[in-house]
Amino acid sequence: MENIHYYTDGEAGALRLKVAELLDVQLNQIILGSGSDEVILMLARAYLVAGDETMMSTHTFPQYKHNSEIENAVCIEVPHNKEGKHDLHGMLSRMNERT
Repeated sequence: MENIHYYTDGEAGALRLKVAELLDVQLNQIILGSGSDEVILMLARAYLVAGDETMMSTHTFPQYKHNSEIENAVCIEVPHNKEGKHDLHGMLSRMNERT
């Protein structure tokens, strides 16, 4: 607790090294973030370009839509099915080459 005011190592070098060793993968295959919000942001930045489409349920974690919009992707929202679950068939019917 005496050092709680210090920022953490943003690279998480020591932790990434241990995780890579534990999983027997290369260090550059490990990405860590400060919570799921940051990881979603990194994925959106890495994979989305303007005009791409993202597919999600109408009622889902807001960061999916938020980060898609930041990258100028089109957000396709599909309402839940009658059972209140993700409508996977509805999502599939709305997909195209930009999704």
